[in-house]
Amino acid sequence: MKQLKLMVLTLTLLMGTMFTSCMDSGESGPQQWAGVVKVNDRMGYVTFTDAAGTELIPTNTIPVTLNARMAYIYCQVDEGQDLSTNPKSIKITLLADPTGIDATAITTPKVESSDVTTNAPVGSLSFASGYSTVAPFQFSENTIVLPVLYRVKNVTTTEDIKNELAKHTFTLVCYTDDIKSGDTILKLYLRYKVEDEPAAIAERATRTSSFKAYEISQILREYTLKSGQTKPAKITIVAQQNEYNNKLEDTSTIEKVYEIEYKTAE
Repeated sequence: MKQLKLMVLTLTLLMGTMFTSCMDSGESGPQQWAGVVKVNDRMGYVTFTDAAGTELIPTNTIPVTLNARMAYIYCQVDEGQDLSTNPKSIKITLLADPTGIDATAITTPKVESSDVTTNAPVGSLSFASGYSTVAPFQFSENTIVLPVLYRVKNVTTTEDIKNELAKHTFTLVCYTDDIKSGDTILKLYLRYKVEDEPAAIAERATRTSSFKAYEISQILREYTLKSGQTKPAKITIVAQQNEYNNKLEDTSTIEKVYEIEYKTAE
C-alpha cells in the first residue's frame, strides 16, 4: 500500500473536530491528507515541508494572505506519482486555504512575567483520535507543536468565528530563573488568555481545537547557557486544564504536565 512519510492527522478548525485518516487505506482514487507543515516561501513561490522532510508542492494557487512559518494544510495527492519509493517531493492540490498556526514563545525571568498570565483553562493538549492519541510533539529541532482543545462562544457566521478565534492567545513561556545547572528537562508553561470579561470567559462551552506551533531556538539557547547541557532530554509543557468547564478558579481545574522526548538530527 502506498503511503506518505507524513503525520496523518486532520484537524477541522472551525468545527472543532479532530480525526485521523490513513494514506495507507488501500482505497482507490485520489488520496487526501491533512497535517502540520513548514512553509517555504521563495519570493512568492510557496511549497511546504512535512516533519519527515518531504516537500509538498501545490499545483494550485496559494492565497497571498498566508504569512506564516508553520501551517496546517488539507490537500489531495496528485495522481500518477509513485509514492512507494518515498520521494523527496510530492505534488499536491490544496483543497482548502492553508491556515497559519504560528504562536508566540518567550523567555523571561519570573519577576518580569506579570503580563504573561492565564485567565482560562484549556480543555486538553492530548486526546484520542481514531486509533491514536493526539499529543504535543516535536516537529523539528527548533519547533514544537501543541494540539490545543479549548472552548469558544457558539457563533455561526464566518466573520463571527474569525473574531471569536482572534480573542484566544496561547503563549509558551520559559522562565529563565527556573533553569539550573545540570538540568536535563526543559520546563515550559502554556499561558492561555481570552480577551473578554471573566463572566463571559467562564460561559464559553463550545469545544474547538487548533494546532499551535512554537519556534523555540531562543529558549534552547537560554537552556544551554543556564544548564550547561547541549540539549534537553525532555521538554515538559505545563498547562492549566479543565475537562469539564471553562472556569480557571474551579475544583476541576488542574495543573497538567505533558512530555516531549527531545531529539536532534543524527
